Amino acid sequence: MKRSILLALGVGLFLVPLGCASSPSEPDAGYVYTQPEQTGDGWSTSTLSRAGIDEVAISAAIEGVRRGDYPRVHAVLIARHGELVLEEYFRGQVYLNPVQRFGPEVLFDRDRTHQLASVTKSITSTLVGLAID
Repeated sequence: MKRSILLALGVGLFLVPLGCASSPSEPDAGYVYTQPEQTGDGWSTSTLSRAGIDEVAISAAIEGVRRGDYPRVHAVLIARHGELVLEEYFRGQVYLNPVQRFGPEVLFDRDRTHQLASVTKSITSTLVGLAID
């Protein structure tokens, strides 16, 4: 469900700290790109190369997330021309509430419920701006 909301934005490359998982990446193994799993959720999948996206550059970015260069990124999804071409999930802490803040570290996946907090306001304001434009 969260994946559908993200992809409905029509953004070609969307890097967000969300939890939502194809094949979760483990930090101890080198990253190897694979086409997202076809799950029957209404989204067709393709590959980065067929979408005209540089696989080497994306792999380097994913490695950066895995190394911790980009903290609190729990998922990276890329859709191009209506097809999902990348779906990766990472380890991170679950947001509990404003008082306790963050809980234990978990491996995020597409089925994990995730507290979006203020990111919803950013997405909504972007959509409103696009609609006005």
